Amino acid sequence: MARMKRIKMPECRAAAYHVVTRVNARQYRLDDGLKAKFVKHLKKLSGLYYCHLAAYSVLDSHYHLLVRFDDPSDINPAEAMKRWNAYHEGTVWKKDATNPEHQAYVVKELTDLSSFMKRLNHHVSVRHNRARDLQGTLWEGRFHSTIVERGYSLAICAAYIELNAFRASMVKKPEDYAFCSLNHLQKGNKDGLIDTSLIAEGVGA
Repeated sequence: MARMKRIKMPECRAAAYHVVTRVNARQYRLDDGLKAKFVKHLKKLSGLYYCHLAAYSVLDSHYHLLVRFDDPSDINPAEAMKRWNAYHEGTVWKKDATNPEHQAYVVKELTDLSSFMKRLNHHVSVRHNRARDLQGTLWEGRFHSTIVERGYSLAICAAYIELNAFRASMVKKPEDYAFCSLNHLQKGNKDGLIDTSLIAEGVGA
């Protein structure tokens, strides 16, 4: 049976994605070292892609993201090319900044959920395999994504994500879990990884 086509939101500014990806539960778990690498790469990709992260939580067997992407029509192609080429400096992935086809490709890539998730999951899987001298994928199938309307629904989804470790009795207080957005906010969100305006919309702040 053919796989169901993933639902995306082109030209939609009023929603975000709740993304869940699970590890191969029969074999692997995410330890604290790998969770830290995950968050580090999440920060790096958030500086490359035109995305806004509202919440995340990286657990032992899976992770959650709540993320919104800018609409491609809102992106300056010249600025997108600078981001792309700076990130890919010294590689074959650099593009001709003056080529309209390259510009269109880069803008599409940097506003696309699947592209973002492919890079994120591939990077973490490679780091996992190198550390353990393994081959194959860390993840169990494709990522799952649900469209969440901005506003109150998004704020509720963010709270659900941030309470995961607490509900699993991994910590005594939700903000104590080191690998979630609530902990990141408690530490000051100095790098701006979390777009707090998305939550503020939902709580009327």
